[in-house]
Amino acid sequence: MAEPSNSITSGRLLACSAVCNFAGMAALMVVALIAIRMLINGMGKQRFGLLTIIWMGVGYFSLLI
Repeated sequence: MAEPSNSITSGRLLACSAVCNFAGMAALMVVALIAIRMLINGMGKQRFGLLTIIWMGVGYFSLLI
């Protein structure tokens, strides 16, 4: 079989997509770290701990749906 000349998964396009995907995830991580620090300062450690447990429960039970 002959290889198509305009392959969607060319090495250059694949590398660019991987870098863009990583950059997007890294940017979200930075925003999350800043937001979580603001939440802890605003709510207090005890309330943030309760919120974290609730988030964990929601995440766990969302697997069942």
